[in-house]
Amino acid sequence: MKPGIVDSTTLPSSRISESSPMSMNFPSSQMWVGAGFETRRRAKNEVIDWLLWYNSRRLHSTLGYLSPMQYEQRWLARQAKTANM
Repeated sequence: MKPGIVDSTTLPSSRISESSPMSMNFPSSQMWVGAGFETRRRAKNEVIDWLLWYNSRRLHSTLGYLSPMQYEQRWLARQAKTANM
């Protein structure tokens, strides 16, 4: 971890039940350690790529094996249909 960045799971006030679902899917800070990015922009792009995967392509069992984006789109479509009735 870099100075100024605090992992919430290490804070005394954090509860395992609150952070464990995210920690299972969020990349460890070790994921990119030693990656040797040429620029900050390249490092930022890697994180953005991971976030796009996480939200648009990662299937989630509690969402009926849909990605979070697919789930939200279906939910919004159902809300629009309900509003138009």
